[in-house]
Amino acid sequence: MQAVNRLKSLKAPVLLAASSLLLGASLSACQSTIPTYNTAHMPASPQSSVDLLAAPVADTGLSVDADSSFPIIELMPFIVGQADALALTPAQAKVFADYRKMAMKNRMALQANEKALRGQLRTAMMTGADDATTTALMHRISETEMAHMNLRHECLKNVRNTLTPEQFATLMQMYKQSLQRS
Repeated sequence: MQAVNRLKSLKAPVLLAASSLLLGASLSACQSTIPTYNTAHMPASPQSSVDLLAAPVADTGLSVDADSSFPIIELMPFIVGQADALALTPAQAKVFADYRKMAMKNRMALQANEKALRGQLRTAMMTGADDATTTALMHRISETEMAHMNLRHECLKNVRNTLTPEQFATLMQMYKQSLQRS
């Protein structure tokens, strides 16, 4: 009787393990059928580097201002405009000025590309482009937006490491208030 009970208690974990293996095999099979970049339309990106994603892309003329992603977080305008309210030291002001110079070029390029790529996707969909082309554009848009969000995240880390806890709390309060007014 103990042996039967032991077998019954193993039934659920064995079934769970077997179903996990089947699910994993199914997902692997599905992944191999997902279209990849069509090099005739969009170069494959071996990695999602900011330099690669920030390289200019063509605007097809069907891009609109709303195609440029609204930033998840945008702190530099508050830091620049409210330096006195934040009581920035000269050293902190220099850190932020240097960071803006370094990050601005890539951020602006990524935003321009997000807009242009969305216009390309719009054109591709309207003209009946094949799935490989539209999927490649969707992937490129996603990668570009991720790179943009990562830049914003790195900016926030830089701000947090540069400001005192009190200054950071003041900045967050100003930023949250601006979101409520939007």
